[in-house]
Amino acid sequence: MKRCRRFVTVATLKIPQQTFDSEPQMAYCEALSFTPWHSLPEHRPIGGVNRIRKVVYERASTLRHTANGVPRREPTGF
Repeated sequence: MKRCRRFVTVATLKIPQQTFDSEPQMAYCEALSFTPWHSLPEHRPIGGVNRIRKVVYERASTLRHTANGVPRREPTGF
């Protein structure tokens, strides 16, 4: 016969409501670039397809940043 265990509360998380659509946050978001190569060396993509993919990501990011009139740089925080 199995016994049912009761849940035991070990913590309560309280996350205050946040606003994510302010002008500074939207501008910050538009200036970001995604790249899988910004990672630990052991997690970086490998292989020929990924070498080409890296070039495509970089060129698309450069084009978008140029069109938006913002410099292409790594984020440092908000």
